Amino acid sequence: MKFEFLEHPSDLLIKAAGKTEKEVFKGMMQGVAAYLSGEVETKPEALAEEQSYIIEIEGDGYLNLLIKFLNEILYLTETERKIFTKVDFEELAEISLKAKVYGYKSEFVEQIKGATYRSSFEKTPKGFEARVVFDI
Repeated sequence: MKFEFLEHPSDLLIKAAGKTEKEVFKGMMQGVAAYLSGEVETKPEALAEEQSYIIEIEGDGYLNLLIKFLNEILYLTETERKIFTKVDFEELAEISLKAKVYGYKSEFVEQIKGATYRSSFEKTPKGFEARVVFDI
């Protein structure tokens, strides 16, 4: 699982790849956390204070679920003032997702308004890849 920031003329574009759909979702969430906090690695002391939240979503395909998942993460980020870097999936199927996400208090160096549907989620020879455009 990995993520990277790609060039985009006016918004934020993150690409995440992994062997499984879960790895792509996790990588994308970690890309959002890295952008918001300005840090690629989570500080160990921050993890001692993390709290968990349950996210349950229904959707129409993995792209739809991914966008809804990321927007829920962004909502929690804004309302709880936390950065989310860890997720445990109880369920991830093409039409539903149930996960526990873990967040910790952090300062934000950037803001993201939301994930958009100008995005993609594809099967590749090595697994799966997603590219998500975010409004900033």
